[in-house]
Amino acid sequence: MRMPMATPCSVPRSAKPSVPVALSSRSEARSCLRAAVLTRSFKADKKRAQLSTAATKQTQDQKQDAYHVATARLQQLLTDAAVSNKDVVPVDYIDACSVGERLTLFANISSLTIMSAFTVCLIFGELDPLGGMWLDTFTLDAMGRGVLYALPLLACSVASRTPLSRPVPVLREMHELQHDLLKHFTADMTVVQRGIWLVFVLLPGLLLLLPTSKAVLVWAGAFIQQALLQTWSDKLSIGHVSLGPAGLVLPPVLSGCMAGVAAACCFNVRPKQVEVVRDALRSADAYFRLTQAEAAGTAAAARSSSKAQRSSRPLPPPAAGAMPTMFATSTLADGLTSSYDEEEEEQQEVAATSSSQAAADAFRTVSMVWFLSRRRVARLAYILTSLNVAYLGVVWHATGNLGAPAAAAFLHAAAEMWLGEWRARWQSVNSQIKGSSARQ
Repeated sequence: MRMPMATPCSVPRSAKPSVPVALSSRSEARSCLRAAVLTRSFKADKKRAQLSTAATKQTQDQKQDAYHVATARLQQLLTDAAVSNKDVVPVDYIDACSVGERLTLFANISSLTIMSAFTVCLIFGELDPLGGMWLDTFTLDAMGRGVLYALPLLACSVASRTPLSRPVPVLREMHELQHDLLKHFTADMTVVQRGIWLVFVLLPGLLLLLPTSKAVLVWAGAFIQQALLQTWSDKLSIGHVSLGPAGLVLPPVLSGCMAGVAAACCFNVRPKQVEVVRDALRSADAYFRLTQAEAAGTAAAARSSSKAQRSSRPLPPPAAGAMPTMFATSTLADGLTSSYDEEEEEQQEVAATSSSQAAADAFRTVSMVWFLSRRRVARLAYILTSLNVAYLGVVWHATGNLGAPAAAAFLHAAAEMWLGEWRARWQSVNSQIKGSSARQ
């Protein structure tokens, strides 16, 4: 006969858990801890992988950022040098003037220049200071021929802005500097006002460079011929010495050289700019190191504030019997996070040091390139201006009336101004299109 099995006694719900239940809770705690550690390590490995992939991109972008910083630093130095230079009229004064005030200013300067040219011509014996130009049909006919003489100049202006001029990049730099210089004087002007402004600028210049300089050079040539050459020819029994065709060629050539010197001075590096840039080059390492240190200090303060906010967040209320597990998990997570943050801070310090050195090297390179490019632009401006003025002098001698070179110079200057405006607008439209496509 089978004995009946005894039924186990029932355990009340309020009683403490038995040993197997405690063991199961510990195994769950270990699994939670293991899961937290694995999760943090996975995130850390992923973060290291991202940092390693971004390292190459950072090194590539570092040079570009360094050159942007160096260019901004150079522009700021040149602006400060222009403001502190008391020998040159600041551009801000011209920009602050209205269109009427600028036209009045150039009208006064033009009147003074014309009066000075007339005075010099009368002193040196030139009885026609206007160079044959007057209000008559002969002057109108000469101006009509001047339009034909302007065609080679217009062709050269157009060709210098086509792909044919790519082997000579200094041409593009000269056109950009010329546009930047002219836009301060012709801003907000209409077409008629710009034409009047060109007359105020070109007519006195032509009077100085052609009739006035011819009077001075002819007087100087006669003096040299009579006082020096003729004296030595009489002593050596050579006879009469004459310059011949050179006497007709030298005045426009020398006038072109004088105009070229003036144009080169407009585009060349000024002594104040050289002094400021030289001082900045000497202290480039210290300046960019200090700049990077200030930026790193601001970033470190932001990170420390974010850490304080993260550490001050209250933990969720613990469940019964799971307090040690959550405490250990959060402590280990905070330790892993702090170690990763320290590693990231070290990498950022190394990157800041290398970026400051790269910025200093980029500033030296940009400054040297700027100096050499301005010198090349000044030399090219000297050559082209000399050739233009010499060509206008030949046109004046060929026609016998100053109206022909005046018309040619006016058309050439107007074409240069219009082509510069068109080039600047085209570049701005292209930059806007590229910016919109990059944002998309």
